[in-house]
Amino acid sequence: LHYKIIDGIYPNMQLKMYATAPPKVGNSYYAYDFDATMKARWAYSVVNALDPIPEMPLTTQQLVPDMNNPNPLIEAKAGLKKEKLMTRIALKTAFNSMEKKAIKSAKGYQKYLGKYVGKLIGQHLPELKLPNPVNSTYFVRPGIPITMMPDDQYHHHFSERKSSMVHHLTEAYHLLLDRNFKQD
Repeated sequence: LHYKIIDGIYPNMQLKMYATAPPKVGNSYYAYDFDATMKARWAYSVVNALDPIPEMPLTTQQLVPDMNNPNPLIEAKAGLKKEKLMTRIALKTAFNSMEKKAIKSAKGYQKYLGKYVGKLIGQHLPELKLPNPVNSTYFVRPGIPITMMPDDQYHHHFSERKSSMVHHLTEAYHLLLDRNFKQD
C-alpha cells in the first residue's frame, strides 16, 4: 500500500498496522523495507511469548542470500588464509559443515513450505497469483515488537489446557493485555 500511495493511487491514505499474533511474514529484506517505510510509526507486532504461531514458519539463515554485507561471516572464509595450517583446516571444516547444513535445511523448507504449500494454495485459490519464490527461508516479523510475557496468574488460568495453541487464542491475548497494559 505504501508504494501505491507513492504512485498516487491512494494519495491521502495514512497507513497503520497492528498485527496481533502474526507469523513471520517475510525475509529480512522485506522487514527492512517495511520498517524503513513505516519509520517506527504505526506498525506494531503484538506477541504472546508462549504463542507458537509467531514462531512460524521454520527458518534457516544462510550466508547467501540472507546476510547483508558487511556481515563478517560472509568474509570469514577468506580471512582464514591468515591462520596457521591446522587452525585453518579445522575452522574451514567447521565453517563448511555449518554452511552445507543451512543450505540443505533451506532447500527442505522451500520444497515443503514453499512449493508444496504453494501448489495446495493454488488448487484452492486458482485466482491467486503467488509471487516467484526467493532463495530464502530466513523469515522475520516486521514492525515494532510488543512482547507480552505471561505471569503466574496467566499460567494458572491456562493450567488445565494441554494444547500450546491455547496461547494463540483471543482469550490469552485479552488476558495478557489486561495484565500488561490495563489503565488505572
